[in-house]
Amino acid sequence: MEVGTVLLSVFAAIVYSLSMYVKKAMKEKPDKFDVSKFITTVIWGAIIGLVLSNSGVKITEQNVEAQFVAYAGLIALTENIVKFIIRAIRR
Repeated sequence: MEVGTVLLSVFAAIVYSLSMYVKKAMKEKPDKFDVSKFITTVIWGAIIGLVLSNSGVKITEQNVEAQFVAYAGLIALTENIVKFIIRAIRR
């Protein structure tokens, strides 16, 4: 397991989660910070990191930014897909 991959993915999840909060906080009636959503996103980031750490791609200075963006995108995409599936099942 590549610990750096997991840590970078968790960091990407934190940044993604905080950016979504800031976006919602800028509304006329801002949402309150939801700790459970934040923790869920961070855990999801750790899961993505664990899965990707088995891919064998090592983090280097040349590709850290690209991997960070890719991990944040994967976190957002997979989180939305899972939410969609859960909502579809509940109907």
